[in-house]
Amino acid sequence: MVNRVKTVTNPKWKEEEEALRKRFTEQVRLEENRFRSWEQQLIAERDRLNKDLEAEHSHIKALEAELESMQVGQSPKRK
Repeated sequence: MVNRVKTVTNPKWKEEEEALRKRFTEQVRLEENRFRSWEQQLIAERDRLNKDLEAEHSHIKALEAELESMQVGQSPKRK
């Protein structure tokens, strides 16, 4: 004996199901777009912060070089 599930083919239910699918698909699309926008903002912020970090690092290296040259100029000369 085989149990078969009856499929209900009520046109009204099919319409509602299709409307729900479309609404769900649209909501997913909107959320994916929102996520992509958020991701792009994060990437832009990361890039900006990395650029700032590189600039600060370069400034520190320049200050270190300046300090080193000042220390070399002030050290007593050996005879």
